[in-house]
Amino acid sequence: SGQPLQSAITVVNNQTGAVVALSGGIGEKTVNRGLVRATQSLRPPGSSIKPISVYAPALEEGLITPYSAVDDTPFMINDGNPWPKNSSRSYSGLTSIYTAVIKSLNTCAVKTLDLVGLQTSYDYLENKFGIDSLVSYYEGSNGQVYSDVDYAPLALGGLTEGVSTYEMAGVCPERRLY
Repeated sequence: SGQPLQSAITVVNNQTGAVVALSGGIGEKTVNRGLVRATQSLRPPGSSIKPISVYAPALEEGLITPYSAVDDTPFMINDGNPWPKNSSRSYSGLTSIYTAVIKSLNTCAVKTLDLVGLQTSYDYLENKFGIDSLVSYYEGSNGQVYSDVDYAPLALGGLTEGVSTYEMAGVCPERRLY
């Protein structure tokens, strides 16, 4: 369509938690107080959410170790279709959490989330990791209910509204720009 691509990035100092660089958008700046994609544009995080929504809470709660075994098989069958599917469209059986993280296995993330609990995972994202853009419950004008307290949003990154790069960078709440 000829529309230029846009991007955003937030870089933090891992030792201090301070923002080192923040950028969003391309081209010459033409307005003041315009859209800052790094803090204001929300996008689905996809698999990048797994470490903070699934594995960190499971480790913190003492439910797993990096070498705990989880069964890399579908979590459920919906209308005869296995769910979720791994990007490879294959399954490996018993797999360590370490390998599941490296391979970003959807099945293992969903099963570990089931162990942690949906509300616990949601609470970690909101309260410990400062993700403010989560939707606990929203009913649309068409009666459709949306909630990030579910398997696909929390384990696979299909959040209702999405997250900003600023939130995903884990900027310490006391160092937030807004």
